[in-house]
Amino acid sequence: MTLLEKARDPNLRLIDKAEVDYNEEGEASGIFGQHFIGYDPAISSDKNADYTAMTVMRMLPGEDVKQLIHTVHQKGLSSMAQKRMMVSLNNKFQPDLIELEGNNFQRMLEAEMREMAADMPIKIFMTTRAKKESMFMSLLLAFEQGHIKTPWGDEKSKEFTRTLETQLSRFGMQKNGRLESVGSHDDLAVSVALANWATKEFRGTIVLLDDYLDGVDDWFGDVPQRNVAGASWYTI
Repeated sequence: MTLLEKARDPNLRLIDKAEVDYNEEGEASGIFGQHFIGYDPAISSDKNADYTAMTVMRMLPGEDVKQLIHTVHQKGLSSMAQKRMMVSLNNKFQPDLIELEGNNFQRMLEAEMREMAADMPIKIFMTTRAKKESMFMSLLLAFEQGHIKTPWGDEKSKEFTRTLETQLSRFGMQKNGRLESVGSHDDLAVSVALANWATKEFRGTIVLLDDYLDGVDDWFGDVPQRNVAGASWYTI
């Protein structure tokens, strides 16, 4: 069984909004868990543009378990449609942090969304080679530690998880020494990695690639360059 297969939770399903938490008297006392959103925007609404991907990750109270509970994965969304979707997710899940993959267009998008929803907790993830590798290494470790749970409770959830697994399995170190996807799309995988990064950033536990365990280089270095990020990613 691979790491990704082990993460499948048959009792977990994608949901449309945050669940309600109840106190000992059975009264509603806010939302259940903490929520974090990873957002990989599409640059254009053209039919050939990338997919917009937004993934909601829930951390259970008092646990390190991170559940993937909602996703937006659509092609051809205009910038206005993306902003409205993010405002809607902010209202439905009340996230502690929204991690937005950054470039010049996306920094502008952040400012515009702040005007639409002043309480939206957006943080820009400025993508560099080192930070992207650190982000995916952090996600790998979360899978290895059994902290990530993917939804497998109904067919819609399984479809999302299969797509995510396919995209993750295509990431690897290329001949140019860069961590890249060999597939045509990586947006969903990036949004999940961003959501996981947001949980660590919120808690102040960010670790860059250079600060990982001494053996971390072997995780990539022993894998043929033409392959994905290797057996370390997906096998036990």
